[in-house]
Amino acid sequence: MAARGTAGARPRAYNGDLRGTVDDRLGVERRVRCSVASFSAIGAIVDGSQLVATLPDVFAAQLVRQRPHLRSAPFPFAHPAGGMDLLWPAALDGDDACAFVRAAIIDIAKQRSSV
Repeated sequence: MAARGTAGARPRAYNGDLRGTVDDRLGVERRVRCSVASFSAIGAIVDGSQLVATLPDVFAAQLVRQRPHLRSAPFPFAHPAGGMDLLWPAALDGDDACAFVRAAIIDIAKQRSSV
């Protein structure tokens, strides 16, 4: 079951702090089993397990299309909008091809956020 709202796996814990909106709003402590660097790994982790994941709507919808036996549910309470990070190796800061791809990703993200 993949649910937006209860957590078992979630990206963005770069500093080792696995607390998030669910913990802060509900005042509970989750038993986080894993934290991933990319939402693309969530399907394989949740599928066939008893884990539940918290992820943005667009990723949940894509995951359910790819794995229709999983389920998605809306977040059970109002919450602040989440952020999105773009990461790359520092060695590629001056790489023209990498800069082009980063700019394209940013443009696409801006277009999607205005929809």
